[in-house]
Amino acid sequence: MIDFRYHLVSIVSIFLALAVGIVLGAGPLQGQIGNTLTSEITQLRQDKSSLRSEVTSLNKVITDQDQYAQASLGRVISGVTSGRGIAVVALPGIDNDSVNVVTSAVGLAGGTVASVTKIQASWLAADSQNARDDLAAHLAPSLRVTSGSSSAQPPSLADRVLAAALTSRSGTGTGVGQEAARAALASLVSGKFVDVDTKNAVTAQLVIVLGVPLTGSTPAAQQAAATAWTRLAQAFDAASAGSVVATINPSGGAPTGSTSVVASVRKDAAAAQAVSTVDDAERPMGVASIFLALAQQESGVTGHYGEADGASAPYAPMPKS
Repeated sequence: MIDFRYHLVSIVSIFLALAVGIVLGAGPLQGQIGNTLTSEITQLRQDKSSLRSEVTSLNKVITDQDQYAQASLGRVISGVTSGRGIAVVALPGIDNDSVNVVTSAVGLAGGTVASVTKIQASWLAADSQNARDDLAAHLAPSLRVTSGSSSAQPPSLADRVLAAALTSRSGTGTGVGQEAARAALASLVSGKFVDVDTKNAVTAQLVIVLGVPLTGSTPAAQQAAATAWTRLAQAFDAASAGSVVATINPSGGAPTGSTSVVASVRKDAAAAQAVSTVDDAERPMGVASIFLALAQQESGVTGHYGEADGASAPYAPMPKS
């Protein structure tokens, strides 16, 4: 049986150990501990300064590369979409400056801007779905769009109606008829589902869909929106000679927890085989990849470019001469 003396010896041993530790810490080891801590703090400060210098240097390299890419953009994409009409479609959240950068590059690539369409948030809003679908059903016959689809997850009728109004596989001005296409677009504008210059819009062979990182109340809501925009992109691809979906990231990078239409397309087997993607369209090389990917699309090749997950290469290849 353990008696009181055992407990007493244990307690005394504990206090002796504490006393020895205090004496050593305040005496012989005090200088050593202080010197060690001072040395470690000095090293951490030096590491921080070194990392800051490295980041500054890398940022300068990236800036210089972007400036060079911007200066040479015209040569890189010159003529790759020569004679093609291109529909630029901006999903909700895209700012005008970003749209203007891409539309300006259309001319450098030798193409013409057939239309610039801004999709309104009401396109996916729950309280406007019935009105959108009813309008699509009304417009479908004039655009020769049938209600059925053999796909397991087809684009909606509204998606296919918008695609038919903006695009044509056989070339600008040779689709269902410009008057019918413009009338359909005017109805969609009146319904506050899209914003487009209906007077000057013409059907296009190629489509560029621009999006931003998606944020929402829940991850499920974000993914639902990304999937819906993916179906719209598939509708554009099916109705045209080729389409590219591109994400334009904010200057600070994609917000934590956000998703993108590009990521959704790449994760969808059917969409990834048909629609090309670019995940860094905020950079000049990303803009170049959009047009080089369009040229590939016309040749029946699909590619995924940038630095995010699912990219097959950092940038699209130059066309073979």
